[in-house]
Amino acid sequence: MANIAVKPRVFKNYGLKIDADNYEAHVSAVSLDPAVSTQTWKGAAPGAVFTDMGDPVWTAGLSYAQDWETPNSLSAYLLANVGKKKLIDFYPLASGPKFTVTGLIVPGSVGGAIDAFGQSTVTLGVDGQPVFLPGAVGVPATTSVTPVSGPVAGGTLVELNGSGFSGATSVLFGTVPATSFIIESDNTIFAITPAAAAGSKPAKVTTPVGVATVLGAYTFV
Repeated sequence: MANIAVKPRVFKNYGLKIDADNYEAHVSAVSLDPAVSTQTWKGAAPGAVFTDMGDPVWTAGLSYAQDWETPNSLSAYLLANVGKKKLIDFYPLASGPKFTVTGLIVPGSVGGAIDAFGQSTVTLGVDGQPVFLPGAVGVPATTSVTPVSGPVAGGTLVELNGSGFSGATSVLFGTVPATSFIIESDNTIFAITPAAAAGSKPAKVTTPVGVATVLGAYTFV
């Protein structure tokens, strides 16, 4: 008999995407919950008991901040898309398991306690069951660029640190591609700066699942 190790998952640094929009800043809790119905038949004879279990019916629970001012906030999105089926991704920003469901959109509650942040919870119906991808790579995130400046002629070796860099397809300084780059690890990329006009430029790392941008990360002098 095998002794199965356990590695409890701490759900932090996770993202929530509905269609193409990322709502990670809007939610404080996300859960995918199954409900299973059973029925039992009992005959007159001793031991004549039969139990049948139905297929799980899944729901997606969201706890989120009420925001009626930001364009396309989660509050506004749910209200504007009632009854529509949307693809929902619950995924790590670095790496780890990803869950995808097709949810039926319903609106959440409006209002709340006085002198407190408005919060709502909503339960969305799920079409089928969650799709689990155990090793999904999250969207990239860049946290630092070193050095922070170099000549307009380019040719400077720059280290970009962050997460989700595996499979990166491009590195840009402003709109100009790096002369070359090497993916050292999921957390580090080394790039050679291109020739560019003087000024502060954003650094952008693109992967198959997203783009990480740091505004004003590098200055050409």
